Amino acid sequence: MYTFATPLDRAVRTNPNARAVVCEGRELTYAELAVHCRKLGGALRGLGLNKGDRIGVVGPNSERYFELYFTVPACGYILVPVNSRLAGPEIADVLEDAGARVVFMEGDFPVPDCVERVIRIPDEYEALVAEGEEVTLGEDVHEDDLAVLFYTSGTTGLAKGAMHTHRGLLSSGLHFMAAWPFNPDAIWLVASPMFHTGGILAVMSTVWGAGTHVILPSFDPEKALDLIEKEKVTHTLLVPTMLAAAARAQAANPRDVSSMRYLSHGASPISVETLRLAHEQFPNAELVHLYGTTETTPITAVLAHEEQLFDTAQIKSCGQPAIGMELRIVDPATGEERAPNDIGELYVRGASVMQGYWGKADDSSSAIINGWYKGHDRHRR
Repeated sequence: MYTFATPLDRAVRTNPNARAVVCEGRELTYAELAVHCRKLGGALRGLGLNKGDRIGVVGPNSERYFELYFTVPACGYILVPVNSRLAGPEIADVLEDAGARVVFMEGDFPVPDCVERVIRIPDEYEALVAEGEEVTLGEDVHEDDLAVLFYTSGTTGLAKGAMHTHRGLLSSGLHFMAAWPFNPDAIWLVASPMFHTGGILAVMSTVWGAGTHVILPSFDPEKALDLIEKEKVTHTLLVPTMLAAAARAQAANPRDVSSMRYLSHGASPISVETLRLAHEQFPNAELVHLYGTTETTPITAVLAHEEQLFDTAQIKSCGQPAIGMELRIVDPATGEERAPNDIGELYVRGASVMQGYWGKADDSSSAIINGWYKGHDRHRR
C-alpha cells in the first residue's frame, strides 16, 4: 500500500544524507526533511484536526510548501493548494468551498469564516514545527484516501476541486518515472507554481528516486539560468512562455547549462520556433511535450525527443499515452471511438485520474463516464 509517506521513507532509508531540497540558500538533507515532516505532523495533530480535514496553503514555492505537500496527506488530512494569483475574494471562495479549517499563508490574503486558524510562513510556521513532537507518517492512512484538492482555473464558472487520492498521485509519479530516469543524480528545478499540478509534477518521482529539488519561489528567467548553472540542474518543466523567456535570456547572456538533460513543457500550445530556440540554447537536453490536466494529475500523454521531430508532422502532436494511461478520441455525439485522423473529444482512464469534483456530484458524473474522464478539448486521433 503506497501513501505519501512511502517515497520519503525510501529516500531516507537509501540516501539520508543526500540533498532533498535547496531554496534560496537553505538546504535540507532527506534525513533533515523527514524530521521536519514528522515534527510538522505532530504539530498538526496538536491543532485538534480530524482525519480528512482540509488544510489550505497560499503563497510562493518554498521548502516549507514542499514539507506541507508531503506531510499534510501523510497525516491523513487533505491539502488544498490555492492559486495565490487569484483575486482575494476568489481565494476566499476556494477555501470556503473546501471547508478548510487551517490555512498556511505567506503574504496577506482574505480567508472565509470556516478557517479557524491562519499560520504565517515563515515565522509562525517555523515556531509550530519547532514545538511539534515527531510522529510516524502514514499511520492510519490508506492509498484510497483523498490526499489533495487541486482547484481548476474556473474558466467555466466557479473553480472546482479535483479530488486526488494517494494512489492517484503516487501513480502519476510512477508514470513519470517510466518516461524519464529519476535517481539520486536527478536535480529537478521546481520553476512552476506548486499550487498547480505542473509545479508538483515531478516531486513524487524525484523523492522516490532520492534526487534533489532546487526550488524557485517565483519564475524569473535569469534566476532560473543561474540556478541551472550553479546547482547543475538536470530536469525541469517550463510552460511555453517560461521556456521562451529562458531560451532568450540564455542567448543574450550564456551560462553553463550543459547539465540539463530533460527539458519538458506543457500547459499550452508551443511554436516550433520556440522549440528550435530552446534546442539551440539547451543542446544537451531532450525536449519533451507533457500533456495533461488538473483532473489527470497531469501526466497523460508524452511526446519525447521533440528536437528530432522539427520537420515532421508529429511536432504538432501531444504524443502517445503515458505508461499507465489509456486515451481515446471519441465522437462527442455518439461516444464511439473516432477513426485515425478524425477530430473528437479526449477520454482518459488511469489510476491518476481524479475521483471527481469536491462537493459537486452533478459535475463529477458528467466529467467521469464509466471510469473515463471526459476532457473538453478537441483532438485528432
